[in-house]
Amino acid sequence: MASLLSACICRSALSSHYRATARSLHVSAVAHRAKKSRKAAVDFDGDELFSSSSEPDELFPTTPSAAQATSTPAPASTITPATGSKKLDAATRAARFEELFTFVSSRIGRTPTVKDALQVRNTAWAHLFGLATEPAQLERVANIFSDWKESGRVFSDKHIEAFVRRCEELHCPELALRVFSDRPRYGLDLATPRAARRLLHALHQEHPLQESVTLAALCALYRLPPLTADPISCAMLTAACLRAAAPPATTSATPATSIVSTAAERRAARKVAEGLVPALKQVLEKTPPMPVPLPGRERAFEDVKERLWGKWALKKVERALARQGADVAWLRAWRESSGHVGKDERPLAVAA
Repeated sequence: MASLLSACICRSALSSHYRATARSLHVSAVAHRAKKSRKAAVDFDGDELFSSSSEPDELFPTTPSAAQATSTPAPASTITPATGSKKLDAATRAARFEELFTFVSSRIGRTPTVKDALQVRNTAWAHLFGLATEPAQLERVANIFSDWKESGRVFSDKHIEAFVRRCEELHCPELALRVFSDRPRYGLDLATPRAARRLLHALHQEHPLQESVTLAALCALYRLPPLTADPISCAMLTAACLRAAAPPATTSATPATSIVSTAAERRAARKVAEGLVPALKQVLEKTPPMPVPLPGRERAFEDVKERLWGKWALKKVERALARQGADVAWLRAWRESSGHVGKDERPLAVAA
């Protein structure tokens, strides 16, 4: 049911541009798998991406590889590694970004411009993401993703999730969507449900519904579980559809958004929402309660943040459905069992 619904959403709502992108992704899938099997083995510890930056060799190694050590001495690095332990002022941070970007971009690719014994560490990507303070910088980083793969290196799941998280923090999730929509150009795959969930969180409230629908299509193309199979993602996608289907705000009490939709777009969103609500009900019936810890250290954990996303998305879904006179008893019951309904939250009227 959920997979069929996701497929229907993709067929009905994708624009011609994203259909073309979908074809290119689909056609390149076989070649991508073949290429993956030929990649040089690269040992990568998942914790390396976020290891302490106090080690001077972490980003700019001065020791050549075993193959190079016998013939070419390594030149000393004159670049100071970026450190994450101290808060940098804007000028220093921009300079660090440029230094690291130049270091990385000149040493990767099929024919790197700088050929020496220095190797780019996997951790360099996390530091580039962190040093970027504006979308334009992050886009420059994305433009050299393909060079990394051409060097025989691979991106880990943590790389991908860190990129999506930084796109959200810099308010440019459309960049991540564009990167994942164009595999031939960027070479970065939407590889984990967590990355897809975070990207949906960044898109579903303040971006056109089309972008969330495109993400749903990409999940299918990358062979990820459909968004409708995940209670948190399904809640956010349903909330996005109901928001897009709502008539324009006419009162000053309602926050204005930058999204302007036509009557036809609202009708299309309403139709998609009508299919998503039963899917949401079905997935919640299979999902045990998901309580959210009280404010404290636990809220910093990623899975707790995701539960918060689901909590607020379900609240929005309930309110939107109640305004339409729909039966929301099933949704209120699940929210209450999860402890999502506050004591001061008034009961919502339901259809008789």
